[in-house]
Amino acid sequence: MKTALLHLNTINSEIHSYPNLSPSRVVRRLEKISPVILYAAYQISSSAEEKKIIQKYISEWKKIKPFTDGHALQASSIPPGPIYEKILERLRSAWLDSEIKSKKEEQNLLRDLIEHYSPK
Repeated sequence: MKTALLHLNTINSEIHSYPNLSPSRVVRRLEKISPVILYAAYQISSSAEEKKIIQKYISEWKKIKPFTDGHALQASSIPPGPIYEKILERLRSAWLDSEIKSKKEEQNLLRDLIEHYSPK
């Protein structure tokens, strides 16, 4: 209960800034929060804009994932490790922030990321 209340307090103190953040930054903050706490934050918010952000997170943003997965990264020249999480998070952020809009654009970004992170 204590943790839940701390999370609710955190959301309440931060949520006013969410409209100024990119979707990927909002997702990174809200994905750590339980649905019950998000529901409570939604219910106590008096701002339509804040409620809209919580709705978008629940109905759209949290479901967005890249096509690429760990298996695809294993097939690349990148050795397994924490870099996989960085690459997958970068791809997801690109989708959330509308930097990429197609599987082909994701593949192009993935190629650039693999080139960047490949051992030289």
